[in-house]
Amino acid sequence: MPRGRDDCWLEVTRNLEENSGKRHPRVTCKHCMTEWTSNEKARVIEHLQRCNDLPEPLWRTYQPHRLDPTLPSAAELQQQQRARTRGIGSMSAAEQDIATAACAQWINAAKLDPSVTEHPAFRAFVRALRPAFKVPSRHHLTHALVDAPLMFIAYLADPQERHRRPAILDSNEETQSRSLQAFLLKYCDGHAAKASTLLGMLSLLRVKQGPFSNNMVWMAAEQMTAIQWWQNFWIQEQPDLAELCIIALAIAPAGESIERNWSPHSFVHILKRNQLGADVVNRIVCTFWNLRIKHGWVDDSVAGAPEVNDADAEFVPDMDGLMGMQG
Repeated sequence: MPRGRDDCWLEVTRNLEENSGKRHPRVTCKHCMTEWTSNEKARVIEHLQRCNDLPEPLWRTYQPHRLDPTLPSAAELQQQQRARTRGIGSMSAAEQDIATAACAQWINAAKLDPSVTEHPAFRAFVRALRPAFKVPSRHHLTHALVDAPLMFIAYLADPQERHRRPAILDSNEETQSRSLQAFLLKYCDGHAAKASTLLGMLSLLRVKQGPFSNNMVWMAAEQMTAIQWWQNFWIQEQPDLAELCIIALAIAPAGESIERNWSPHSFVHILKRNQLGADVVNRIVCTFWNLRIKHGWVDDSVAGAPEVNDADAEFVPDMDGLMGMQG
């Protein structure tokens, strides 16, 4: 029996090929003989609203604009709906980050509990305001307000980084700046002057200017850890900034990136190739993933990808060529 009891199913035929392996039937319109694969009533109604061979008795139900030219057609209604929702139906990653940072600053300034964003009434309000915005949880707010700025400060405070410090880590510059300003203001207990001074010193540290322009001090970082470098050279000259950087550097980094690297490395460094050096493994992994990105290779589990008969098939690199590269 057709899925549902709507009269629209009387205008189509359904044929499910048992040996095809497909879960959805082949649907054919009885009027224009158009075929598609679906088991949704909405798909049938959508076709009947556009079918040019639909008989006149069905016009009132599916195509009333053919009886009354003043009524909009299904295509016009869809176009009007898209025009109304254009700009609010989706948000880019940058827009999502900016909105999350702004939400975190509002909750912090209003001294609200971060769990307020997890309340169903608040989420319903935001979806009505802009449905595309994904309401952040308390963990996302904490990351935007505390974790991300501390990660940024720790990156700036690491003297082993010899290049100019970028203003962007995992977000855009505006989001990073807003989060850092909110964090410094909270860190300084609301003292705007102290927070502004720290922000200015971090800006000079990023570009190695002002008191951070001495190359001899930066070269000395090769002989000690980052925390020792701040304790030896800056605890007297920049006590507030040194204390902040030492706190940021003392926080253990997250392990998500390490866990993500475990899989591609184990793809190459297997039991049969357990004598490969770390540098060779890194070069093989980098070469493989660069080729994967360049040629757009996809996993076998992705729909439409070619099937592989051997479930335990592995990537076998050209060892001769790679050994030649090493030599």
